[in-house]
Amino acid sequence: MTLGESLKTCLKDKYCCFKGRATRSEFWFFAIFYILISVPLNFIGYSLAELYFFSTYDYTYYTVMILFLIAFNLFFIIPLWSVSARRLHDRNMSGWFQLITLLPFGFISYLIVMLLPTKPGKNYFED
Repeated sequence: MTLGESLKTCLKDKYCCFKGRATRSEFWFFAIFYILISVPLNFIGYSLAELYFFSTYDYTYYTVMILFLIAFNLFFIIPLWSVSARRLHDRNMSGWFQLITLLPFGFISYLIVMLLPTKPGKNYFED
């Protein structure tokens, strides 16, 4: 799966679909795309909002920028959760395994699972 196909699948075809399977390439293309877009956008957005606020003490621009960044992140977090759940289904694991990232060092085990190859054959989460 290419980057374009991954974006089309995650943002259009299966935006909020938590059923089925996702390949490693679908998950990683979308996850890396999200990271490469969101980190600079959030950094620049919050920095500009803070600079403008502290130079003018005007909440208008600050509020609009913060609301835009919140909306942007909420728009992308839903397909990120859904592609993560489908990727875990591909490993024959529950999508709730994502919650392990809330634990200290849980993100490491989450990354290891996401890097593992597909479990072949039919599994519990098959459509």
